[in-house]
Amino acid sequence: MAETFALTRRPVRRARTLAARLGAELLLLALLGALPWLVFWPWFAANPADQATVPLGDMTELHYPYRRWIHQALRQGDLPLWNPFLLAGHSAVGDLQFGLFYPPSRLTDWLHRESDLPLQALEQQVVAHLGLAAVGLYLWRRTATGSRAAGLAGALVFALGGALLTFPVQQVIILETIAWLPWILLCLERGLRPGGALWRLGGGLLLATAALAGHPQTLVFVLLAVLADGLFTLWREGLGWRGLARLALMGGVAAGLSAVQWLPALEHLGETDRTLTSYQFARTGFAPRDLLGLLWPPAFGGRPLYLGLATLCLAAVALAGRTDRPVRLLWGGVALGALLLSLGGHTFLYRALYAVLPGANLFRNHERLVLLVALGLAVLAGEGLRDLLEDRGRPLARPALGLALGLGGLSLAVGLGTTLAALGAPPEGQTALLALGEAGLWAALLGALLGGVFAGRLRGLLAGRWTAGLLLLHLVLDLATAHGANNLRPGAPDQLLAPTPTVTFLQAQPGRFRVASEGLLPGDGNAGSLFGLEDIVGNTPLRPAGWRDFEAVVPEVERWRLLDVAYVVTRRDLADPRLRLVHQEGEVRVYATQLDRPGRAFVLFDWVAAGSPAAARALLATVEVRRTAVVEGPATLSPAGAGQATVTVQHERPDRLALTVRLSAPGLLVVSGSYAPGWRATVDGQPAPVLRVDRALRGVLLPAGAHQVEFVYRPTSLLVGAALSAGTLGLTLLGLGALAIRRLVPGRRAQPR
Repeated sequence: MAETFALTRRPVRRARTLAARLGAELLLLALLGALPWLVFWPWFAANPADQATVPLGDMTELHYPYRRWIHQALRQGDLPLWNPFLLAGHSAVGDLQFGLFYPPSRLTDWLHRESDLPLQALEQQVVAHLGLAAVGLYLWRRTATGSRAAGLAGALVFALGGALLTFPVQQVIILETIAWLPWILLCLERGLRPGGALWRLGGGLLLATAALAGHPQTLVFVLLAVLADGLFTLWREGLGWRGLARLALMGGVAAGLSAVQWLPALEHLGETDRTLTSYQFARTGFAPRDLLGLLWPPAFGGRPLYLGLATLCLAAVALAGRTDRPVRLLWGGVALGALLLSLGGHTFLYRALYAVLPGANLFRNHERLVLLVALGLAVLAGEGLRDLLEDRGRPLARPALGLALGLGGLSLAVGLGTTLAALGAPPEGQTALLALGEAGLWAALLGALLGGVFAGRLRGLLAGRWTAGLLLLHLVLDLATAHGANNLRPGAPDQLLAPTPTVTFLQAQPGRFRVASEGLLPGDGNAGSLFGLEDIVGNTPLRPAGWRDFEAVVPEVERWRLLDVAYVVTRRDLADPRLRLVHQEGEVRVYATQLDRPGRAFVLFDWVAAGSPAAARALLATVEVRRTAVVEGPATLSPAGAGQATVTVQHERPDRLALTVRLSAPGLLVVSGSYAPGWRATVDGQPAPVLRVDRALRGVLLPAGAHQVEFVYRPTSLLVGAALSAGTLGLTLLGLGALAIRRLVPGRRAQPR
């Protein structure tokens, strides 16, 4: 009886042990996910006195206006493909930075479906992605090493280091792209081996999600890391061609699922001048002096490089150890290579790569490669901590102790030296010297604490668990102190982009019109998307090249007339009889234009054809744009030279314009809105070619008589991309269904080969 009772208790004990371990793991994951919320708690403080928000920058002046406009369009039942509120109209599906198909953004829209999208919603999304990166890094390294300490160390270095807590918080799409990388590497870890089909499909889905976030340069970093880790795993495991096919399958799934975004993006990229850039444009990166940021975060511009003194010491332990040497050399090489390339044109390495790599001119700001530096050092820090906790690894604490004390001593010397130098420095130099001095003294204290932990481990005074706990606490203290206040500005989020009296004045004006804001409203060049004001300025690096030519050649007042600008917002004192001052707020003036504005569409009876963009630009400088247009495209009618016309707007939406046009002679109907390849036109129900007019506008040729003309923005690239994505999704779901059947139906389970 006693033996039977004992046998029945064993499964219960095992179940309880498993439940306890699972509960501990889930609690750990929850704490990791919540840690970024703790760092940025002032963003969500209930007490007004404690509230803070993100400083003005890319989040507030680029990403938030875009997402708020998309949110409003979706609430109104519109398909947000074309944004009418910047550059007299701009492709929201072609400009990747809108992130139109990024799933978490659309989830955020659904959560706020009953209200406007607040800035705090984007802050919440930022914090959630930091937590996502931390949890993903932990699971990846925990799976790869079997060590909880290695996973925790890597997660803290990656998610709390300067690589993620500095510029990616503002440049949200960078963070949203890189946050999926650890999860993709986790799927890669399991998916390249036999029986990992579900992981392969999951990896393809996550890679597509990263692609949809909208930052191509960071996506290239993600692809490089995946390719390096994938090829390394194929070589190490001897997986051969089958493994390579599995890696290609993951990439194919990702490409197919994200085609709905990248096909329109490639089409739009061809309309910009990013493909015509030079080495001088692309060479930017860290300056060599910024490398001091590895030791002291305020040093010059190298704050993103600061990943903690403990990280450097643990990475040294990993490289000194003999366990999993190939893995450590791989990620050490990734970190070192990325660090060298992050210097951009300051090194011969980048200059050589620029000369041989196609497409190298598309990207700049190579300091963003710090993301791969952080990934590599996060892996090494975890590996070093794993070594340090093993009894046979205790001697490895000796070089770590020497490095910690050496860095601490150097920091103390720098801290004291710069503090003393600041006492005799001129006021303009004191701030930088004092900041470096404070950082040096703080680093000296951290180095001393770090040395104490390594000394205790070396002498056997600290057990493995205590060593791990103290080093992890050191990482949190160091990194959260260095970067926790980087993106905090006192004040409530809802006041940061509040409408000014000038905005209120413009919103109160009747009718449909455009403004020329010169970036002087809250939200800078994208204020129109925030406040519903159709603007002819816009803050985007993906500005069409034709728009650049239009601004460079056509006189300012003529641009205002052609684009239906009713109000000009400026700090200039414009003494022009065609302008009337109607509002002033401090230095900001609002002028009403007294121009013979032709409205949203007009007809010209004289035009000249240009065979190339260069020819069009040259011709544009020679014609009077109020009477003669420069057209690019199939000019099937000859100009009449003179005539009468009336244009009536029947229906206007952001992506659709219906007009009734009556002409006494053949003419060119010009829409005072931006041209893009995705615009289609019908005349009396029949397709008609859309012409590029004056390098920036769009138009269609009409014979004499009365016509019903309709313009619709539906890019072919979007339709093809949507079909590819839908087909890939269908095949992926079929694959998942087949896997489920093989697992659930007896006798159908696949055997590993």
